[in-house]
Amino acid sequence: MVYTDLFASDIKLLPISSYFAEKLQNYGVSRENIAVHHMGIDTDEFNYQPSLKQNPLRFLTIGRLTEKKGMETVIHTMALLKSRLSVPFHLDILGDGELKKELLKLIDELQVNDVVTLHGAQTQTVVKETVEKATVVIQLSKKAQNGDMEGIPMVLMEAMSRGKIVISTYHSGIPELIKNSENGFLVSEDDPKEAANSIMTLLRLEQSEWNEMSLAARNTIVCDFNLETWNNSLLKKM
Repeated sequence: MVYTDLFASDIKLLPISSYFAEKLQNYGVSRENIAVHHMGIDTDEFNYQPSLKQNPLRFLTIGRLTEKKGMETVIHTMALLKSRLSVPFHLDILGDGELKKELLKLIDELQVNDVVTLHGAQTQTVVKETVEKATVVIQLSKKAQNGDMEGIPMVLMEAMSRGKIVISTYHSGIPELIKNSENGFLVSEDDPKEAANSIMTLLRLEQSEWNEMSLAARNTIVCDFNLETWNNSLLKKM
């Protein structure tokens, strides 16, 4: 392995999640030379807006159209919801990438053109406005066939900082951010049925329960994924 000498040295490594910290230990890095250093965001940039049940429901997925983002899974999820939900809903997908043609074809095949829109890459201003209008932010990440994986997506952190309800997967370091049914929902990778079931569970909750989950999401970011806190922690280690 190209990093063998590095891993055998006394250099301090700062993986962004406990998941990757464990991977480093498996590669032979001493536990004493590893310190998890989560990514963080500036919570002052994202105003807290309690997530509200609304009609129509606005689902949102953001990211490059690559395999690890699980875009096809969320499209299949919308196809399942189309036959189960009695209220109007729509999924907006913001992002561009190599799977665009395949995803457009899938949308046609599943006949969900009326409830799924692929918007392509958007400016940060448009992304911000779309997140603010969203009912639920969905990120169904998965391990790609070539081994490519997420870290802990910033999209989820930013959405949670705003108090949005999020649905994601048991993938990489994401479970270190989201605790299922506490500050969001987690489902298995490549499982649109489980994702649809979680959405149905969410929609059955009272607004007061949404408020609790929304506040828990915000507090998770403020307490555990705050950029200033992690920057100060890094300075102390230097």
